[in-house]
Amino acid sequence: MKIIFLNTWHGQLREDLQAYIHRHTQDVDVFCFQEALTHDGAASVVADALADYDAYHATKAINEATHQNSIYVKRGISVLHAGELLVGDGGMGLANYVVVETLASRLTICNVHGISQPGHKLDTPGRLRQSGDLISEFAYHEAVVIGGDFNLLPESESVHMFARHGYRNLIADYGIVSTRNEHAHARYPDNIQHYADYVFTSAAVGVRNFTVPSDIVSDHQPMEVSVELAGSKSFSSRAVGTFAPNAG
Repeated sequence: MKIIFLNTWHGQLREDLQAYIHRHTQDVDVFCFQEALTHDGAASVVADALADYDAYHATKAINEATHQNSIYVKRGISVLHAGELLVGDGGMGLANYVVVETLASRLTICNVHGISQPGHKLDTPGRLRQSGDLISEFAYHEAVVIGGDFNLLPESESVHMFARHGYRNLIADYGIVSTRNEHAHARYPDNIQHYADYVFTSAAVGVRNFTVPSDIVSDHQPMEVSVELAGSKSFSSRAVGTFAPNAG
């Protein structure tokens, strides 16, 4: 199964973003987007490109703006459950997730947009609580992939917590040198940061490949991960699951 995590920057690089998505609809099973609404609150700029996917959305007012996380699952993959996290806590970010069924196992995919302020991206009580809540939520899920824009630097305890609870940090394991780009650096020239985004995988998830490509489609770089579970050969031969996707 191939998954892409990306903060779309509210679609500010619309044409480049849509072209990137179109290129990957043939090989990507699940897209996980943060900041998936345009600034005027219109529908996601990626929806038209993903007509063959079912959408699962979560929205929340953060810093007086409405933010949306969107998960798009290719039709034919059985979705057993979908939900939202952190929505009711004004001091934390936003997350949503799906549980999909493979031929032999279940896989939980969680899409995270972490607290953006303060801008130092280091630990705060809210960020520590946020990581702890995400870890606790999926403590009894065997195969889990958690990814997105965490708004954290690698040295933070809020990142290290995942490793101590048995997760691989693919950004560290694959030696990724940055998940940001010149658009982010130009906006904050006095506070250049090379990290914000992560993918964490539990021990039951086999990682076939992980990359942060050089495509400039946002002020964040996409993260592409291919995973497999024991006994799973195909993720596209099952009927669509019983959990209803969001409209639109």
